[in-house]
Amino acid sequence: MVALSGENEEALLATAQIPSLANEAGDLRSKIAVFPNPFNNKVRIRASEDAIAVIQVANALGQTIYDSRDQVFSNFEIEFGENASGIYFLKFYDHSGALVATKSVVKMDKGL
Repeated sequence: MVALSGENEEALLATAQIPSLANEAGDLRSKIAVFPNPFNNKVRIRASEDAIAVIQVANALGQTIYDSRDQVFSNFEIEFGENASGIYFLKFYDHSGALVATKSVVKMDKGL
């Protein structure tokens, strides 16, 4: 066992707290399911009721094409309608505004 004092002890304590924050975010990420992937027109999202406050969807160019807030996201669907086939990024934010997870999905043409 190593005894620490002063600045070294504070740095060690600060470092020890970082993994616990990462574990909380990891726990929330694992509670978010997005399916099917790939999809044709709509994607379904399942999550813990209180885990998500905001969902945003961006296309491959980074343009936000969907933004939903203040809804219950425990069992939710997003219809992509006439949006082009390609890769989309779903961003999930918690109630404090922190980014919890980003998941990618692929929209296929209906004929494929």
